[in-house]
Amino acid sequence: FVAEGPKVILELLGDGSFNCSALYALAQWVDSIDNNHISNLGNRLTIVESFELEKIANYMTPNAAVAVFEKKQQKLLPELQNEITLLLDNIQDTGNLGTIIRTADWFGIKQIVCSENTVDMYNSKVVQSTMASLGRVSVVYTDLLTWLNQNPSIIKYATVVEDGVSLKQMNKKDGCIVMIG
Repeated sequence: FVAEGPKVILELLGDGSFNCSALYALAQWVDSIDNNHISNLGNRLTIVESFELEKIANYMTPNAAVAVFEKKQQKLLPELQNEITLLLDNIQDTGNLGTIIRTADWFGIKQIVCSENTVDMYNSKVVQSTMASLGRVSVVYTDLLTWLNQNPSIIKYATVVEDGVSLKQMNKKDGCIVMIG
């Protein structure tokens, strides 16, 4: 998958969650960063000119670098005990999925289970909007109804627009599923 921009790339390189296959960057950016981030890239680092970066970048105004990372093997479905798990059903907007992943990371939620109809987490717009939280939050895709039926004892909460209970009124629950979508 492709990641663009110094912040996302440096965080993904720094946390070691993904292997970097290739990094295309402007010389001035490479000279300005801590060499520890890129010292082990060897021939996977290619210095490019601005006009070359414009050709490979997804965005109209490219950042200083574009990187290609290896996708992770999908992990087994998450352990639900003592964890809050987000369940996402049919999220189609790339920016929304990225924002949900980033927000989950901020709140310390480490696992998300998505329906098979949810947008791909490696879509470039999702990757960009996660701001590198993709490296800290485990995201898996599965048939939700089957998965929910396999976990009948876990507390489940559904998000609703009206007639719901405010989060401020709820006791914090470990080992629950929060459903969105």
